[in-house]
Amino acid sequence: MASTTAKIGFVGLGHMGGSMATRFLAAGYPVYGEEQHREQADELVRDGLQWRDTPREVVEAADILFTSLPDDGVLEAVASGPDGILAGLAAEKIWVDVSTVSPRASRGLAERVLALGAAMLDAPVSGSVPQVQTGTLTIMVGGDKDAYARVEPLLRELGTPTHIGENGQGLVLKLAINISLAVQMLAFAEGLVLAERSGVDPKVAVEVMTASPIGSPMLKARADLVLACRTRPGSTSA
Repeated sequence: MASTTAKIGFVGLGHMGGSMATRFLAAGYPVYGEEQHREQADELVRDGLQWRDTPREVVEAADILFTSLPDDGVLEAVASGPDGILAGLAAEKIWVDVSTVSPRASRGLAERVLALGAAMLDAPVSGSVPQVQTGTLTIMVGGDKDAYARVEPLLRELGTPTHIGENGQGLVLKLAINISLAVQMLAFAEGLVLAERSGVDPKVAVEVMTASPIGSPMLKARADLVLACRTRPGSTSA
């Protein structure tokens, strides 16, 4: 299953899912896919993605299914019903959900998948489209160890995966990372306010702060956004 003969399915071909599918196509994997709005996948189809009309048809065609979806509600919607993922799952198939959803929702779906003889892994990622394109995502995986071993070579096309533990624990760790990122951004913004109120040019402050020991890759990637929000017309420094 680790060779490029493994058939990969994708439900959700937005910015992240589409970029992941592109990377697998470039690596030589056969990729099947479905997206709510077909036109979003036109370029992928031109690059070799094999379109399917429903999530069920995608999972029926694939050995390994990936989903990249925005929230619990959408995840449940594509999983359920006669054309949903669960209707197409069979024994030995693996569903890898890279969405950032609630651990509770993911664990509930994993139990339903297990009842069908298949396996579901929660595999949220830290990073965005540029990291997908360079294969440098951090991937936290929860679920069955044997299923993880089967998909690990595929995940390494996208970045660095780590098996965290049981179903839902990958998502718990992703939420822990998000909390840390939010606190870092808040502290950076407060520091920028302090500097600006003391007369320091905010552009100079951002340049020096991001070059200092606090300048993590995340902070460097988002510092200009913080600065832009503070300097656009109508904004205040209060």
